[in-house]
Amino acid sequence: MTEGMLLAGIAVLFVIMGIYYARSRHRYRKMFFGALTGVAALYPASLAMTAAGIPVAMNLFNVTVAAILGIPGVMLLLVSRFL
Repeated sequence: MTEGMLLAGIAVLFVIMGIYYARSRHRYRKMFFGALTGVAALYPASLAMTAAGIPVAMNLFNVTVAAILGIPGVMLLLVSRFL
């Protein structure tokens, strides 16, 4: 059930971010900045959650979600660890 909720949340965020990037003037710059901040936010968030006793793996799936969805994707990954 939680995997379905995670995939549904990813799908919704993917659509929202796609609309956001499609409507912006500087699409590629914003996409690059969003990917950079998402991946950059994933590492300290992973360290903090691991220190709190709730490990978040740095695997290909998590890095891809962080790169495509940015910080909202990282927040979704962190929230999904509590479900």
